[in-house]
Amino acid sequence: MKNGNGISHRTIGGTALLASPSGTAPRRVTPADRALDVMTDLRQRSPVTVRHDLAIDAALAEMIRAGVRLVFVLDQAQRLVGLVSSYDIQGEKPLRFLQSLGCTHKTCRHDDVRVGDIMEPLGAWQVLALADVAHATVGDIVATLESSGRTHLVVVEPGQGPAQVTVRGLFSATQVSRQLGTRVETLQTAVTFAEIEAALSHSAVLA
Repeated sequence: MKNGNGISHRTIGGTALLASPSGTAPRRVTPADRALDVMTDLRQRSPVTVRHDLAIDAALAEMIRAGVRLVFVLDQAQRLVGLVSSYDIQGEKPLRFLQSLGCTHKTCRHDDVRVGDIMEPLGAWQVLALADVAHATVGDIVATLESSGRTHLVVVEPGQGPAQVTVRGLFSATQVSRQLGTRVETLQTAVTFAEIEAALSHSAVLA
């Protein structure tokens, strides 16, 4: 209530709790629903980022803390240079990188690998245009995830310059599966499990 001295105030007179995000689960969808219903809109949810020189185990810990499976990678000047997923870190990529350096279990460790060593660089991304996504369905996204074999799809829109784009959103096979209530199978997921098995079989080479 307002009075001549501003808004009236009072004491609590009891206990109090801190407000927190509602945590409302994303609504269930069908293949015929709008693709935008399963896209993580980066204008509404800030993306998680890590530095390219961060150790991959630290990057994985940040993903777990943030509850995500993919983070965007920035260089020292805070420019976007790539992305890395939990599948990259937990798969065979780190092992392959260390082997390319001629490492053994005595000379190198898993934590010696940096995000920049195994990330997918910006120039290698396969992205979707927001203008196309706006007219697509959830079923279209599922088909694209499955045909591309990827666990994530990046969505971009035009940036300020002629050669610039803005990363606007992200599709995650895990999120789409959760909202659909059925698993979206991608080749990358299957390959990752195979890589993990291969990495375990080579554990005598690198620890």
